Amino acid sequence: MASGDPDPQDLSSPPLSPPSETPRLVELLNSLEANATLLQRVEERARDVASSLDASIQSLRDRLHNIVHNTFDVMDPYAHLVEGAEKAVGESVNASHVFIRKCLQLNEEMKIVEALATEVNDIKRGVDYLEYMQSRIPLPLSQQQR
Repeated sequence: MASGDPDPQDLSSPPLSPPSETPRLVELLNSLEANATLLQRVEERARDVASSLDASIQSLRDRLHNIVHNTFDVMDPYAHLVEGAEKAVGESVNASHVFIRKCLQLNEEMKIVEALATEVNDIKRGVDYLEYMQSRIPLPLSQQQR
């Protein structure tokens, strides 16, 4: 071998680290091992969270399905109730219009009655006046003895 050629035995074995780097290497390996354990815990927790989230979403879906189902069950009676209320309100409006027309008709007829009442009051005043005048006239002697 030439004096500048490396020894084949030296190439097959890894170079030894200087003694000062060995504790850093051990620390790095320990850190990698701790990180791997931490990563496993994070993955397990992520699976747990995903499983819990799936269960929550399924529960929410079931509840929303029940709400929609109940809403549809309520809508049919509600529609019938609204139709009944609409019919009742329509009938009430029609009855109110009939009542108003009757009141207007009665008002017109009362004008005739008011005119008659005025005439009756005038006649009554005339009769009252005649009675008053009659009471002022002295009775003949023949009627006074009775």
